Formats: sequence, C-alpha cells, structure tokens
Amino acid sequence: MAYYNLDPCHFITAADLTWNAGLNYTKAELELFTDVNMYLWIEDNIRGGICYVGKRYSCCNNRFVPETYDAKREETYIIAVDANNLYGYTMTQSLLISNFKFLTASEIKDFNVFNLSANDDVGILFRG
Repeated sequence: MAYYNLDPCHFITAADLTWNAGLNYTKAELELFTDVNMYLWIEDNIRGGICYVGKRYSCCNNRFVPETYDAKREETYIIAVDANNLYGYTMTQSLLISNFKFLTASEIKDFNVFNLSANDDVGILFRG
C-alpha cells in the first residue's frame, strides 16, 4: 500500500494487483472500445494453449554426423530451441491502449509488414 496506494485485500489474484500497480506506475489511461464490431473481432481472435513449431523430419549435413555427411553439399545444422515464458515475454512488450481503428481498404493494399519495427509507436493486430 505504501508504493501504489492499492490494498491487496481488494484484489482476488496477485496478477490483478500487479496489473493495477502497473497502470498506477505508468499512468497509462486505457481507452475503451466504442465500436462493438471491433470488440467482437478482438474477442473472436483471442488464442491460447500450447504454442510451438513442429516439424516431423529434419536432416542435417555436417561433419559432426559422419554417417550422413556429404562434403560436396552445403553444411547444414539442426537447432532445437526450448523457449519458455512466451506469454511472460509478450507481456513485457508494449501493449495497445488507445486510438484503435480498422485499416481502410487502401491502407491494407499499401501495407508492407517489412516496414514495421519492434520500436514503432504503432501496434497492429492481424487476423489469425
């Protein structure tokens, strides 16, 4: 209570308390949706569950696997990445809080995902 003027007894979970502490700390003002279609679009595209990329078969060509190594071909390697805390990482990134709008047909036509940067002040949601 001394830091954020929040009483933990008024929150059901620590996550709820943390969320409110974050809002107090950043002084962020969250804008509510005024377009019901936009709200329904967001709600319909919320995903959850397991997140992974899987491939049934991979073959490498490198000197560390002499049984299959072919010196005439380009060397290739297989990498296994165990990425934990994907949700937690996402929650450390900037979140959309205001100025929500659908792109116009001409904006969609001219849109190029490769012009985006992780440091942009604009966030974009794509339909899955």
